[in-house]
Amino acid sequence: MRLLLNKKTSIFELTKHDFSDSNVFYKPVKVYAIRYLDEILVIMSGSKVLARELKDRVLDVLEGDLGLKVNRVKTTIHNAVSEKIMFLGMELQAVPPSVLHPPMSKKAIRVKKKYLRHKEVKALELRNARERSRKNRQNIWHLGSLEERWNWYRLLSRGDFLSLRHVRDRLPEDLVDSYDKFQEEVEKHLAPTKARMVLEEEEKRVREEEEQKYYDRTVADLTKLCMKVSAPIELVRKVVRMAGFTNNMDRPRPIDLLFTLEDADIVKWYAGVGRRWLDFFCCCHNFRMVKTIVSYHLRFSCILTLAHKHESTKLEAIKHYSKDLKVSNVNGYEEVYFPTERDVKMMGDKNISDPKPVDGAISLALIKLASDEPSHPCVAHFCGIIDTTMYRVRLLQNHMNLNPLDEAQWVKGIGVIHETLNQISLPLCPDHINGLYMGRITLQDIDCTSFVEVD
Repeated sequence: MRLLLNKKTSIFELTKHDFSDSNVFYKPVKVYAIRYLDEILVIMSGSKVLARELKDRVLDVLEGDLGLKVNRVKTTIHNAVSEKIMFLGMELQAVPPSVLHPPMSKKAIRVKKKYLRHKEVKALELRNARERSRKNRQNIWHLGSLEERWNWYRLLSRGDFLSLRHVRDRLPEDLVDSYDKFQEEVEKHLAPTKARMVLEEEEKRVREEEEQKYYDRTVADLTKLCMKVSAPIELVRKVVRMAGFTNNMDRPRPIDLLFTLEDADIVKWYAGVGRRWLDFFCCCHNFRMVKTIVSYHLRFSCILTLAHKHESTKLEAIKHYSKDLKVSNVNGYEEVYFPTERDVKMMGDKNISDPKPVDGAISLALIKLASDEPSHPCVAHFCGIIDTTMYRVRLLQNHMNLNPLDEAQWVKGIGVIHETLNQISLPLCPDHINGLYMGRITLQDIDCTSFVEVD
């Protein structure tokens, strides 16, 4: 369909019309399609009439040729320039390039110039110190800076009486020649004219480059559009508040349902939720705000949970576990599961990874059980380990009396785990329970129909 549309729009040729001397240019219609499971996003340029025609053709193909059922109520046309489009939990909007890469402010430019000037001065001082040291070893007189050359030039050129013709005629010819050679050497080594011309040319080049950048940026803003991908921060904050990470004032708070877990499992649970969000929203333009939520709200909620579990204060918990939340493993070695502040700060567009499923991770808690039941094989797919531990599934929405089907109590678009999995018991091996906590696997990788009845 894309090829047919491009072929249809490419029939029009400017050579058939007398547009050779005008500013008219041809821009073909472009169509892009993105599909994830049962959601399809089609992005195209052109008029709204063309968009309606393409929409009808897509629906005819899906319903007529493929026999699929399409929800026509939710199948709508949006203007990507004036509206925000929600797709896979992200906000998409077409913006000029200057919005994605804004120019530096005047204050930032002044700070950058000051830093570069300070760096240049330091480099010049170091270079002059090395040169002085070298000249001192060779016992050679050296002039470095432009101001120093100018001072010596004025001193040696002052009182140039030998340039007068009636004076030169009365002096010996050897003396006049020596004076002329001396003046040539002064002009050659001490005159700042050449150095000043180099500086002026450099300033002119920098000014022309800035004007060219401003011209290119202005033309790009008027002729191009880029897709801006943003994380729905307000929805994420609402989910964090409803799940119990924060209170009504958006301050971190403990989650009492996790008090029955071991310290390492508590940190792993928080780390799994945080890493899922960081991996999923790493391509967003406002990724810094997501990093703030993970690094502050989730981190300190975990610290407060550990502090309330051991009936201590927040400062004592930070002193024991540190802000990086270091916990000891079975062998007694300290390990860090929660992303450190340095790791969170380094995450961004340069470290993009494939997004992992986020839905349901925020509402799942696994409680370790002390059971006398015989060992059962691990319920993870393709795992036959018999040395397992029994865990019971607990859902946070049931613990906090929240109804995910009610939009007033939950956030639309943020999925949860079905209530039928609440209170079931699953035998899991150490590798898969760690993977489930840390987000490396999900409940889709586990055969939940093979649960064990435990009283």
